Amino acid sequence: AALPFPFSNANTHLTRNGRFAIREGLRALGLAKGSRVLLPAWHCGSEADAVLAAGLRVALYRLCPDLSADLEDVQRQLAKGGIAAVYAIHYFGYGQPVSALQDLARTHGAALIEDVALGLFSCTADGAPLGSRGDMSVFSLVKTLPLPDGGALWLRAPQPRALARLHRAPLRAVLAGVKGV
Repeated sequence: AALPFPFSNANTHLTRNGRFAIREGLRALGLAKGSRVLLPAWHCGSEADAVLAAGLRVALYRLCPDLSADLEDVQRQLAKGGIAAVYAIHYFGYGQPVSALQDLARTHGAALIEDVALGLFSCTADGAPLGSRGDMSVFSLVKTLPLPDGGALWLRAPQPRALARLHRAPLRAVLAGVKGV
């Protein structure tokens, strides 16, 4: 049987953790150094750390009381210019309004990034896997699966040269596997 998304897709790369997936994914997208990534105002901080580590800047957008993106605020932020990507977090496996965010991002020449750290194997109301609609998605495997480490990065467009660093096996995961044997 086929593995579920994102593991069934050739554009998925396993990483050390979700933070590493974010940083390397941003680098693979080729966003201009110093440009801004629009993050939701409520996030754990590791996303912002990864954005900064990739040489980008952080901008924030508001959330509604149900934790969905405030689309009017996202529109306002994008209209100011200088936003290279919109970052959507699917909190606890509940999907963001990805179609609307994707339309806004594309209208303003920005990429859409989906964070599915807390929603591995979750789907939208119409059955589409969370993380399958943007330009890039990140997953934290340790938040769903009984693993000591692990993340996954999915990119809509393959970027083999930009992702060469991801093909090496993460040392800590290998050592954990050896310890298990």
